[in-house]
Amino acid sequence: MELNSNQSPKKGKEAIEENEPIKEQQNIIVTNNTNNTSTLKEVNMDKKIIERISRLLSEMCEESQKKNKNVKNEYIKPFLSKIIPPISIQDYIGRFRKYTKISPSTFVVMLIYIGRFSNICKINLSFYNIHKLILSAIIVAIKYNEDENLSFEVYSKIGGVNNAELVNLEYKFISYINYNLFITDEIFDKFNNYISSPESDDEDDIFDDNDD
Repeated sequence: MELNSNQSPKKGKEAIEENEPIKEQQNIIVTNNTNNTSTLKEVNMDKKIIERISRLLSEMCEESQKKNKNVKNEYIKPFLSKIIPPISIQDYIGRFRKYTKISPSTFVVMLIYIGRFSNICKINLSFYNIHKLILSAIIVAIKYNEDENLSFEVYSKIGGVNNAELVNLEYKFISYINYNLFITDEIFDKFNNYISSPESDDEDDIFDDNDD
C-alpha cells in the first residue's frame, strides 16, 4: 500500500497485501498514559467501533463531495493525495488496530484531533485528504495516549508513506492545531458516547466546539 503523493498507489488487494509481512506486536502495553492530566477512560473496542468511526468520516467526505466543498487551502496541501487511495477508511484504520494493538481510547483521541484540525484550519474532509489526516492524527494520538509506541519505520509501513513524509505530516499536523493536544474529560466523553451509541446521528455536530 502506498499513499505517497508523488507516486500512484497500487490497486486493490495488492495494495493491502504489500505490507502484510509486518509482524503484529504481541508485547505492546496498551494502558493509558498516566502522565495525562485528563484521565482518558477505556472504551470497549471491537469491529463495530471502528465501523462507527469509519462511517462518520466517510459520510463527512461524501457530504463535502456532494456539495463540492473540496476546497484546497495552504493547510491541507501536505495531506493531499493525487488520487483517492484504493484502501477504504475502515480497512486503513483497521491496519493500526491489527499491527500495533493500541488501546481503544487512542482511536477516540484520533477522532478528536481530526475534528480539531478541521475546525482550526477550516478545511473539509475529503477522500483525497482523509487517509493522511488519519495517519497524522493517530501518530499524535499514540504519543499522547500510549505508554509504549513503535518506531516511525513501522508506522510508515502501516500507513503507506515513507519515514520522511510521516515526520513532516506529524509536524504539520501538530503545528496547525497550535500544539493543542490536551483533551478534557467532557470532550472525550462526547466523542466516546457518539461512537459507542448506534442511535447517534448528529455527525454534522460532533466536531463542533472541539476545544479549538
